[in-house]
Amino acid sequence: MNCFCFPGAVGQILEGLGLPRQDDTPEFGFKAQLLLTDGTTDRTELDLKLGNLIFEAKLTESDFTSCSKSHLFHYRDFLSVFDADLLPSSGNDFEGYQLIRNVLAAAHHTASLFVLADQRRPDLLQEWWAVHAAIKEPGLRVRCGFRTWQQVAAASPSALAAFLYTKYGV
Repeated sequence: MNCFCFPGAVGQILEGLGLPRQDDTPEFGFKAQLLLTDGTTDRTELDLKLGNLIFEAKLTESDFTSCSKSHLFHYRDFLSVFDADLLPSSGNDFEGYQLIRNVLAAAHHTASLFVLADQRRPDLLQEWWAVHAAIKEPGLRVRCGFRTWQQVAAASPSALAAFLYTKYGV
């Protein structure tokens, strides 16, 4: 996510990704404060919130984690946002926990969500599309998508693109 700290890169990257320009300052580790059924909020932290755009970045991590189904049913809007029967699961767990929380945050903040993943990791993209397919509301589904780190690198200023290639091979 450090590419969004590079001087002058934000507007160029957003334009290169086909996303609307945002004049806000990037907020890393934004507290989403998703509502729970007991009236409290959770501790979900977004990788990056930039205006009405939310980014979930995966470059070096192996997956989007899993979580017990019972835990996710504590999110107040879980069943209004998702068709739980369509979400990827394994036994008593839902797969793609980080993605599910990020979609809930996009719904809560009326934002758009973009997953940034390495195109060399089709497993991450498949997991994203499995979660995406379970989003009930068409308008929210349209506001949620993905871009690749390779697209970020191609849209970046040359010095940043060189850094991304040297460090990550993208």
